[in-house]
Amino acid sequence: SRLKNMQQEATPPTNPSAQETVNGLEAAIFRGVEADLMVVPAEGLSLTGSYAYTHVKMPSIINPFSGATAKWNATITPTHAGSVALDYGHRLGDFGKLTFHVDGIYSSGYYSYSTDKTKTGQTFLVNGRVTLGEIESPLGNVEYSLWGKNLTNVQYVEYDFEMPAPLAAIRVGYFNEPRSYGLDVRVRF
Repeated sequence: SRLKNMQQEATPPTNPSAQETVNGLEAAIFRGVEADLMVVPAEGLSLTGSYAYTHVKMPSIINPFSGATAKWNATITPTHAGSVALDYGHRLGDFGKLTFHVDGIYSSGYYSYSTDKTKTGQTFLVNGRVTLGEIESPLGNVEYSLWGKNLTNVQYVEYDFEMPAPLAAIRVGYFNEPRSYGLDVRVRF
């Protein structure tokens, strides 16, 4: 797809807290492909996967402070992204249903801010959930879930920003959430 008149913020070198909005010289072009697949090899078992490829051509802008043509990047748009998941559910007679879910999520690096010179690193996160649900009770249908996110406790920079001149030696970065886990109890009535 083509996006015309994309706007970008230009920062004056003498006052990094001020910005001026300028339009791109050309249309930005976004192209890509997505694919999803689901396989059910046995009763109660499903395997899913998805992949996305994105190619972006961003227009240049004319910096209103220097007059120079500047390149800028599409933000938070990885070239490659994908996920895989395994789900299994099994009835426990009249008592309820036990389900397992595990997934992996991949993302190649991306630009956090449109003027960044480098991309963030690639990431692969693993998450999981075990649920005992469909339990009949006087309150209604009860479900207990034990879950974990970022099970391998991978640490990466999720957002990275290089300050413009004259503060160009300063970088601001945010790390992802560390491993977390919890227990959910849900009652449906």
